[in-house]
Amino acid sequence: MNKDRGGYWVLAQVLLLALHFALPFFWKGPYSWGKFLEPPMAWIAFPFALLGAFFTLGGFFKLGSNLTAFPRPLESGELVDRGVYAFVRHPIYSGLICLCLAWALLWNSALPFLSCAGVFVFFERKASREERWLVEKYPGYGAYRRRVRKLVAFLY
Repeated sequence: MNKDRGGYWVLAQVLLLALHFALPFFWKGPYSWGKFLEPPMAWIAFPFALLGAFFTLGGFFKLGSNLTAFPRPLESGELVDRGVYAFVRHPIYSGLICLCLAWALLWNSALPFLSCAGVFVFFERKASREERWLVEKYPGYGAYRRRVRKLVAFLY
């Protein structure tokens, strides 16, 4: 575990996402009123799933050799502010949040929605930590941060 590069954030992310996507299969509590793929929620989930895939894959591909599992940027890395990074500063996190929301919509159950809110808060905190490292590494990051929203294009 590389804690100097943010390894604990990565471990927490893997566990949180695994819990979020596994939760509907094991939760049979009083707030599990939904049925999988029941209209109209399935139709509402579809655009979020597409948006999530677009941002997640777009972020992966645009980072190229800068891609790392850890939130601390690579020593040899460079600032990427084009492609999906022109819409949000953390498109991979944004995409994963959209995919979590689509999953919650597909299950139409309260607990996955609560879990999705937890995923959003987690990625907001992780992005904030990552940005402290990005400001240290890239002189142009401050201007980029003022120009582009953090997680939700044009809003937040």
